[in-house]
Amino acid sequence: MDDARFIRLINAINGEPNRKRLASPVLDWGIEDVARWLEELEFMQYSSVFRSTGITGDSLFRLSINDLVNMGFETFDHIQQLLNHIQDLKYSMDEYATHVSYRTRSYHSRVLRRVHISEQLTQLKEDKDRWHDSVSKILYYQVKYF
Repeated sequence: MDDARFIRLINAINGEPNRKRLASPVLDWGIEDVARWLEELEFMQYSSVFRSTGITGDSLFRLSINDLVNMGFETFDHIQQLLNHIQDLKYSMDEYATHVSYRTRSYHSRVLRRVHISEQLTQLKEDKDRWHDSVSKILYYQVKYF
């Protein structure tokens, strides 16, 4: 699966088929990226608080219910919705990491196969050279003594 198709899949899981905001890893999001994400989720009233407290993509995953209450979240429903969206981001990151990990393993597997095949070819060449030397000696002695 190519990266663009994978990103579309993750965005579709999150209910956002046309957005490409997950193209950059959430852990790399800056303060403005998080604020923009909140606005996309229609939590505009909290984006300024997130900006002023310096919440980045990395710190987003460490937020607790108490942190959200202290930041001024007004209802339990808002808290629950935001925590669900954060959980979705974590899930999409796990999916992306699995995808990247699979691609890396696949690449390393191909490299190792090439190395193994190369070693086998080298061994075959050495065997052929030894066989050729043996046959040459046998032929030499047959011609010489017969």
